[in-house]
Amino acid sequence: PPSSPHPPIRPSPLPTLDASPSAMAPTEILVSPLDSRSYRHFVTDNGISVLLVRDPDADKAAAAMDVGVGHFSDPEEFPGLAHFLEHMLFLGTEKFPDEAEFTKFLAEHGGDSNAYTNMENTNYHFNVLNDALPDALDRFAQFFVAPRMDASAAAREVLAVHSENQKNLQSDVFRAFQLHKTLADPRHPYHKFGTGSSATLGDGDGAVRDALLAFHGRYYSANVMRLCIVANHPLERLEQWARELFAPVRNKAIPSPAEEYAAVEPFPAECLCKIVRAAPIKDVRTLRIVWMIPPYHASYRSKPGNFLSHLVGHEGKGSLLSLLKDRHWADSLSAGSSWSTVHSNFFEVSVDLTVEGLERVDEIVEMVFAYLRVVEKAGIAEWVYDEVKAVGDMSFRFREREETISLASRLAADMAQMPPEHILAFWELYFEFKPELVRGTLALLSPQRALVVIYSKSFENGDAAGSAQENGTGPQNGNASVVLDRTEKWYGTKYSVEEFGAERLRRWSNPDIPSDFAIPAKNAFIATDFSILPAPLGAGPGSVPELIKEGEGWRLHHLQDTEFNRPKVNMFFEMRSPVAYYSPRHAIMANLFTGLLVDELTEFAYDAEVAGLNYELNNTMAGIQLTVGGYSHKIKILLEAIVEKIASFTVNEQRFEMIRELTERDYMDTLKDQPYQTAVYAVSHALEEPRWHIQEYIPEVKTATAAEVNAFAASFRESMQIEGLIHGNISRDAALETAAMVSRTLGFRPLPDSRVVRRRIVELPTGNAGLVLPLAHTNPDDGNSCVEVLYQVGALNVEEKVVLELLCEIMEKPCYHRLRTVEQLGYIVWSGMARNGSIYGLRFILQSTVMSPAKLEERIEAFLTELATDILPAQPAKEFTDFVDSLVTLKLEKVKSLGRQSERFWSEISREDYLYNRFPLEAAALRRVSQPEVAAFLVAHILPAAPQRRKLAVLVHGNAHGAELKEVSGLEKTEAGAVVVRDALALRRTRPLLAQGRGEEGWSGVDGKDEGKKKMSAL
Repeated sequence: PPSSPHPPIRPSPLPTLDASPSAMAPTEILVSPLDSRSYRHFVTDNGISVLLVRDPDADKAAAAMDVGVGHFSDPEEFPGLAHFLEHMLFLGTEKFPDEAEFTKFLAEHGGDSNAYTNMENTNYHFNVLNDALPDALDRFAQFFVAPRMDASAAAREVLAVHSENQKNLQSDVFRAFQLHKTLADPRHPYHKFGTGSSATLGDGDGAVRDALLAFHGRYYSANVMRLCIVANHPLERLEQWARELFAPVRNKAIPSPAEEYAAVEPFPAECLCKIVRAAPIKDVRTLRIVWMIPPYHASYRSKPGNFLSHLVGHEGKGSLLSLLKDRHWADSLSAGSSWSTVHSNFFEVSVDLTVEGLERVDEIVEMVFAYLRVVEKAGIAEWVYDEVKAVGDMSFRFREREETISLASRLAADMAQMPPEHILAFWELYFEFKPELVRGTLALLSPQRALVVIYSKSFENGDAAGSAQENGTGPQNGNASVVLDRTEKWYGTKYSVEEFGAERLRRWSNPDIPSDFAIPAKNAFIATDFSILPAPLGAGPGSVPELIKEGEGWRLHHLQDTEFNRPKVNMFFEMRSPVAYYSPRHAIMANLFTGLLVDELTEFAYDAEVAGLNYELNNTMAGIQLTVGGYSHKIKILLEAIVEKIASFTVNEQRFEMIRELTERDYMDTLKDQPYQTAVYAVSHALEEPRWHIQEYIPEVKTATAAEVNAFAASFRESMQIEGLIHGNISRDAALETAAMVSRTLGFRPLPDSRVVRRRIVELPTGNAGLVLPLAHTNPDDGNSCVEVLYQVGALNVEEKVVLELLCEIMEKPCYHRLRTVEQLGYIVWSGMARNGSIYGLRFILQSTVMSPAKLEERIEAFLTELATDILPAQPAKEFTDFVDSLVTLKLEKVKSLGRQSERFWSEISREDYLYNRFPLEAAALRRVSQPEVAAFLVAHILPAAPQRRKLAVLVHGNAHGAELKEVSGLEKTEAGAVVVRDALALRRTRPLLAQGRGEEGWSGVDGKDEGKKKMSAL
């Protein structure tokens, strides 16, 4: 193959620092060859470790401060104090006392902020337009110099911490984490509860506020802080700001807080060799085997844990998962590091069990130890190391650019334990082969050092599944009933603890080794040709996809990339057929078809995934979508195999029942979603035509048969229309040949365009009170309630759409401040633009335990009145201009990666809009918007007296508000005059439908603004 044009990985020589008492020799930071950014590391006079990143292409600046203390250092009497302090630092400082000052400044300058409290660190981060960076840093630095900790703010913010905890009580992720912590030695801080609640923090005043001040005074010291700043400014200027603005942060010369518990192990011998059985919220069946190993940073140069993860977690022929699936005991398996601390790391093998597998837990654990023995006997092969090293090299060399805020946050956290020279490379690169370290880590993965945790809903009823006879001395997987005789303190998880016993330890220490076990074969998918195709004539920045094939059942779009210079390709194929969504049963068949396809492809495709190739198969309203991406050298092999499997697919009878049962559980588990997720889903179901409901799928999936799936597959393949995009390091001719291969292999007849299913949206009626759809939360154990209020505007041209978007930008922070910070209605408070296809609206989402959905709706209406009468009229002209400028900057922001560019193109294509210059057009339109236009839009479409107001409020009632649900459900109209909707289907059948393109699956967040989508997904 042609030689690669890319230079090898290089060190970046850094400029000499200005002379100062703390100046150090410049650090040579290992940098990817395609990384155009410049880096500088230094330590300030007061001891803050600083990493500067100059990114000339950054449209936004970002900064993060990582403080080396987390909830491990909470006082025993105040669990959650570190997390509470994280909340409080955003609510005013001595220099900038206004509680909303920081968030308001960021909002006016295109920025946002967030923070998280971990076990041993607390990370604060924000982004902002580049020109506003120094002023933002000035405000940010004061978090660590002189926060106000105002008593009234503390009394309110403790309610936000409590609401956050209430949100998590029904989350299996949080419950499993806390259960594992509960099993630890109580002398080690790993056992602590880190979120906090009103039970642990009281009203946030008095002793708790004193503890806040003491915690900040003790642990928030410059010498345990790491600062990262990313911007397009020169490094010299960034360094000047870092030194000057953060100089007032006191260096208290404290030892690392982690030293306080360095001598204590979280899981000494007496906490191990136990089987823990627990009942989850959702209907999952999971086996987890957990060991302690040395921390990642201690051996990052050779990564012994990653080496073992590669072998044990492999999914190819001869693997642990392959044999478990052959025996019908498991659906999936993962292996690798889970939670990591300064002094230790946790290595975990996690198995998603079938019904039969739950009865065979002892045998499955034995097979895990048997496979570890296979790895041990095979030796630590250098060729395996060379493979994982090659994959790591590729990943580092061709890493996609990430957003500045995530980069700053990640690097600030990584600086705690990694040397500056490898801060960019330590996750991917392997620096040395150390077989003795792998053998040493492997030796730690013994039965004597293991903790086994089994989760199953069946344990709630005292089911025998997964239990064994007393102390493991009876028959394997015996039938003694499970009694969950313990309750975890913070989340209420029911669980039991049983010793391994001598018989289990003997069996697991000397396991029978199945003859089918083998270590992975060499990976044929690892790319070796990284050459970039020469640019076609006329190509350049701003090029957009071209429709290169139309007809014969195809609309194929193609663009050879000339901007990102990555040897990668992204392909999207939506295979449209009306049989995929003709009825709820057809939709079930499509879901089972894709699930069985993915299951059958597991062994073949896993090597491709390891080598940086990936694919997804998803059923949609229009048909089935196939997405394939990765290195261009070997992507053709993967795509051909997938298409051939689609063409020749017949159901594997042995796997069918397992996939069917897994699909049924997935549907059932959606009934345990959080209330806001239920509300979002209910809005989509009420307003989209066609749209089937989860409750319609459940009875259908229970009776589905393998023969029906085979019949569906044949019918689906018979006739279709394919809309596709091929984008990246691939020529026009190669793209056409790809389409020809798909057509040859599938052999389908073209589907007339008139038979393609296109979703339409119900037009809501005008009227000031609108419609109300009351619902009971489908999880009766959840005390949270929620309201989603949608103000439907309709189809908008570019000029109208940017007015709505600008209104959303202006109101976002005031809405959050009023409803979340001041009124403390709940942890989840979201407002923004909604879009489904070409139909737009404004929506609010509030989730709460303290107020009923109807009352939450009232508070939204009150905020809108405040917005119209106080906030917008009082807005200075400069502030309005700042909002316009920041939104324009976002619209004109350069796309950072090939993958993100592909997604943007595909979004336009899948919606059948093809408006590739959407963002420049919107930026130009924004420049023409005036303040009166925004106010007039609010008056015309949103306010109670608006002549074009179209409103739907979905009220989801948790168990704390059952009486309110009963009351509103019995009404024809609410007191405010809203019509009560009892049947969403009847609403769809009696209202006119708005014309639009195919649309998306559900109502999306802010179009053209990544942050909006991230906020909704982060909820």
